[in-house]
Amino acid sequence: MQKVGLKPKEKAEDTISPKQLLSEIVKLINADPFLMLSSPSDSTSNDRHKAAYDLINHLVTLVTTMLDLSSEAMEALLRIHQPEVIEIWNKDDSRDVTIQTFWDIK
Repeated sequence: MQKVGLKPKEKAEDTISPKQLLSEIVKLINADPFLMLSSPSDSTSNDRHKAAYDLINHLVTLVTTMLDLSSEAMEALLRIHQPEVIEIWNKDDSRDVTIQTFWDIK
């Protein structure tokens, strides 16, 4: 029988804090908001609507609760509200669905 060894303890510099992780995610949204708003082709319109809604709400929460991340989160909100990005909040065959998502989230 093979002996299973324990993993060596991670060094402090190898770990990332939750706040650092949030910061990196917000930077990723700023760099490419399409990445966070893209969805699998089999997702429903309601799934895409909820994903956009949740993303925006979480960014607003960061703006209001984490002062050290608030400016980055505000930039991400501005980026997500650019016209070409709004169009993919709930990409569907119908422009009406995208506009409805925009007004529901606003």
